[in-house]
Amino acid sequence: MLTTRKIFVYLGLSLQLLQMGCKERNKPIVTARGSATKQEASGIADNTIWHFGHSANLLKIGGRVLVFDYPYGSEANSEWVYYLDPNQLKNEKVYVFASHPHGDHYNPAILTWKNCIPRIKYILSSDFKHYPEGATLISPSQVVEVDDIKIRAYPSTDAGVAYSVYFDGKHIYFAGDNGFWNWDGKKSEDQYVSKDLADIDRTVPVDIAFQVCDPKAAGVGDGGVGIFAVTFQPKLLVPIHLRGEYEFLKNIDFQLKERGFKNSFWVIKKISDTTSF
Repeated sequence: MLTTRKIFVYLGLSLQLLQMGCKERNKPIVTARGSATKQEASGIADNTIWHFGHSANLLKIGGRVLVFDYPYGSEANSEWVYYLDPNQLKNEKVYVFASHPHGDHYNPAILTWKNCIPRIKYILSSDFKHYPEGATLISPSQVVEVDDIKIRAYPSTDAGVAYSVYFDGKHIYFAGDNGFWNWDGKKSEDQYVSKDLADIDRTVPVDIAFQVCDPKAAGVGDGGVGIFAVTFQPKLLVPIHLRGEYEFLKNIDFQLKERGFKNSFWVIKKISDTTSF
């Protein structure tokens, strides 16, 4: 939940970021805990995922770069997030997704990336009020195509949308905030599956799923990662909504095996970690 103080900080720094060009942003506005080694995104091979922190991930597939839910450092807590210099992507064909405008899933700085990335497109949930010309806005239950990438949007249990993205023969699911938010412990996983996950495309197997796995929800469904895993059996399951915590993922991995998840779960070790698929 946003406090009044956080809202003022967020708005003030948002204006600062929007006024800055790519060339001026040569120092990190958002930094990782410790000193993460800067990687050149253009040097990442196809079929690689690069984790920036919290829910933010870069996926390189079929020669394209897909960036999901790059967050606002001060709002999300700067220790959660790896700074991505957009100049690292200037030679790439980039698609930037934002599932909703909450600060831990959206950084207004992404709107300035178009100043230094010639081939960039934005796919944003329809609850965004400010967006660049040419951006694709998508609502729940809507299907759109951006170039040769097909995107299907689903309702969220919080704000904005979740996505299925179809490209290069892969079905990629990104939850955004479409988690199992069972804070009082009174909801059932069956309800989450039958109601909140009911619309997700099951006609095509899920190859990569980015699903909520929130450490604050430990013991009350973990944000839905377990029931999602055994219901959809994605080939690769990537946890999101991590709040800068990683140690607990080892236990999640064990629990998933106990529940009958048969495929791969990425036990992310730190901000700026990468994996191949």
